[in-house]
Amino acid sequence: QLAKRAFATPEDAHRLNAITHPPIIALTEKRLRQLEQEHEPVAVIDAPLLFESGMDAICDVTVAVLAPVWQRLARICARDGLNEEQARVRMAAQPEDGYYTARATYILHNEQEPEQLWELATDLAYVLRRMSGDKGCPPGDDSAFFVNPVHSAESEGDAMRCTHDQ
Repeated sequence: QLAKRAFATPEDAHRLNAITHPPIIALTEKRLRQLEQEHEPVAVIDAPLLFESGMDAICDVTVAVLAPVWQRLARICARDGLNEEQARVRMAAQPEDGYYTARATYILHNEQEPEQLWELATDLAYVLRRMSGDKGCPPGDDSAFFVNPVHSAESEGDAMRCTHDQ
């Protein structure tokens, strides 16, 4: 019901975001400070509106996950029990892919099998840990801490092809 109201108009989505983003950002920043005190070299923020909320400003690296429109449409319908028209309304409220490719450090194309996603995500986690100066992480170590104060309804679990755009 909330999603139906939030995606009814751009103004409604903006109003909901204005209410929810400040406490979500505060909770995320608190958790990041805790991880920093624990000397954790890498933290991953799972945020479907990272760029839109401005939270990308606190990130050293950003990753955008993109999928072809037809796949996103099928996934949203299956995940949320929406018909095609409802899913298209929801998708229309989201920026085009170019918005994300212009902002993200890495682009992950989410269009393959779940096992491939896990392998590529693990490889990327290893690269990011090494970039952070964590010399003790073995290849295949995907133990970067994930900060997800609110479960992401937009998260998708299929595979990704990784390209570095910067």
